[in-house]
Amino acid sequence: MNMKTFIFFLFSFNCFSQTGFVSDGLIHLPSVIVNGQNRSLTLQVVPDKEPIQVMILQDVENTSSANMQSSVLNGSILEIKQLEFEHEFYSGEFRKIDHYTYEIVTVKINDTPFGGFPTARLGFTPLYPDAHDIGVGVNGDVWVTESSLGNGRIWRFEDKTWEIIPGMMAKRIDVDANGNPWVVTLRGEIFRYQNQRWHPIPGNGGDIGIGADGSIYKAGSISYEYSLPELVNGPIAKWENGRWDYLPGEGRNIDVDGNGIPYVVSSEYKAGRYQGNVFRFINGRWEDMVGDATDIGAGPEGSVWIDTTDALFYRWNGATWDRFEIDERFDDNGSVISVGPYGEPWSVFYGKVQRGF
Repeated sequence: MNMKTFIFFLFSFNCFSQTGFVSDGLIHLPSVIVNGQNRSLTLQVVPDKEPIQVMILQDVENTSSANMQSSVLNGSILEIKQLEFEHEFYSGEFRKIDHYTYEIVTVKINDTPFGGFPTARLGFTPLYPDAHDIGVGVNGDVWVTESSLGNGRIWRFEDKTWEIIPGMMAKRIDVDANGNPWVVTLRGEIFRYQNQRWHPIPGNGGDIGIGADGSIYKAGSISYEYSLPELVNGPIAKWENGRWDYLPGEGRNIDVDGNGIPYVVSSEYKAGRYQGNVFRFINGRWEDMVGDATDIGAGPEGSVWIDTTDALFYRWNGATWDRFEIDERFDDNGSVISVGPYGEPWSVFYGKVQRGF
């Protein structure tokens, strides 16, 4: 099922269920817990918006008791618990973007995550340069390094606006739990942005990965073997008490989940090409996740995504990788990936930043 079909369901679904139904293009949620009170909400799907957006048209008191299937409106997140269609149950989360409007973040069918591309482009204008690497913070801020043969400028996407952060040129980037970016230059230098200043971090690396719990790891190194700089395998280390504590093994790309577990892509030349083996560090050893990736991203809520050379994205389901095909409008030629606060993958396709859901 594709996203257009899902939108069709939202408009045409006319089945009355216990917790929610759609009639005449309106979504009716009879029971929604709002600040401890039971409310009834009527929503309208905003036309021609991608990702999907809904607007609250009516909010009235519901004098009946809430139950486990009641939806929840908690601050900036609207969680729709259940919507029935042809013996299947849809649920999802929407994130507030203004006073009455919410944008889709995740969708599940029968408790199985539904995700896919196409993805929405992030408000590009002719003033915005192509991106090379991307990092998304637990607060939702998006940071990129500009695409360049050398180091690129640093940009931040906040409140639907791109702005340059002066004073630094770098190649790789990630964002810490406080919303501060860490970058790595083509010389392997590492810097942290804090209090509107760039601060040098001792040591060298090729990539940086940061978890929502505050864990910070580096991996890889920069090679000039073939004249142009290339990210290759290098030492893996964790930033602890102002110094790097080294782990066994080597890796090229790295990211860290919300529990502080690092995930790496380690490059290996096999069968005439470089293969990106995927590992995670658990109980003092590296566990093989049996993947072939160009980059890896781990989200604060536990999701892990990889990008591959076969124009596909995969998400770890706890035992193996689930495949997500990319919309035919976008060709993937070795993208990089990061994961947002709700588990949504963000990626760079030919320099353009996009978000999946």
